[in-house]
Amino acid sequence: MSRLPQTIQFGITKDVFAKAAVRDGSDGVLAVMECKSYTFDDLKVKGPAFLLVLENLEKPGNFGALARSADGAGVDAIIVLDPKADIYNPNAIRSSVGALFSQPILTCTHEQFFEYIKKQSIKIVAATPHATNFHHQADLKGSLALVLGSEAWGLSGAWKDAEPIKIPMKGIADSLNVSVAGAIIMYEILRQRS
Repeated sequence: MSRLPQTIQFGITKDVFAKAAVRDGSDGVLAVMECKSYTFDDLKVKGPAFLLVLENLEKPGNFGALARSADGAGVDAIIVLDPKADIYNPNAIRSSVGALFSQPILTCTHEQFFEYIKKQSIKIVAATPHATNFHHQADLKGSLALVLGSEAWGLSGAWKDAEPIKIPMKGIADSLNVSVAGAIIMYEILRQRS
């Protein structure tokens, strides 16, 4: 703990710790921190933009897993529209393995997002099981925003002008878990850009 110079450190009782800890096995350490708030003005994109847009995601574990994959695939920023869960929920942090803190995460309205996209000339690609083209058939090399929606509700009607793509499915399920689908598509984007 002495290697963390800008921290306030103090001890608490076992009872207080038990109430504050989210799970067992936390090795007797808790951290409380302020998360940085980002705006579109904070984004410094070099080369073609690669944005991950999440609409109505309700499960913190999925959000964290997507943040981890986004970090690995080189996403410039994660944009969260209408979050249904706390993006810094302990389950999100745990499933992200800390990747939530490695890239800008913005929370905004659809209107703010579309205004930014229009100014930056960024193509929107939306993952939906109703698409006719597969993700590997789309041109994903230029500046783009990949949009993923809720597993329960899918994407809202706001994405009618986006290029729809889907992942091939051979079984009875029509879609994958959103974090799995997102990872597959993000790594296809990375592959096409490499």
